[in-house]
Amino acid sequence: MIAPASTFDWSGPYLGAQIGYGWARDHIHDSSRSDGSSDYSDHFNMKGGLGGVFAGYNFQNGNLVYGAEADAEISDVSGDNPDWPFGDNTTAKITAQGSLRGRLGYAFNDSLVYATAGLAVANIKTKYFDGANEDSYSRTRAGWTLGVGAEHAFTPNWIARVEYRYTDFGSVTDWTRTTDSGYNEHNDITQHAVRIGLAYKF
Repeated sequence: MIAPASTFDWSGPYLGAQIGYGWARDHIHDSSRSDGSSDYSDHFNMKGGLGGVFAGYNFQNGNLVYGAEADAEISDVSGDNPDWPFGDNTTAKITAQGSLRGRLGYAFNDSLVYATAGLAVANIKTKYFDGANEDSYSRTRAGWTLGVGAEHAFTPNWIARVEYRYTDFGSVTDWTRTTDSGYNEHNDITQHAVRIGLAYKF
């Protein structure tokens, strides 16, 4: 059976706010600055809340809804690695993140299911501790994100959503100076996140 054409108008711009929770993993490994060899590889978990704003524009053709969306968030997704063998501890924290994505969905009148994918950017802070020695870094890295979500329009203007996304922020490379000197530390961070949001459609 063919679904009847959506009578709700999803087209146009929208602006909203969202909150959520993220579960991340930092795959940490090192490499010698002299010959590139590695003598350590492990991972540790990260988690925490996140929240921010999003904005986008939808186009609609029958039941097909497509468009683009951007978001910006502050984040408390963090974790530590006390098993780091070259000192006392290492930590990593995603302090802020954002994305620019395409969206493609299917409308059931005032409800919409969609998939989304695109560019992801994050500011990541890493620290390394060895007694009184500490190395600290703050770097911005770009990666990719993809996910799925569902929205429901309670009025012609107000739309609620729930969304899941997986994000790979790529690799953060730190030239440690006072801890594990002679080696670079690489942090490859991936994240699962669930968000709920509320938007106003203009």
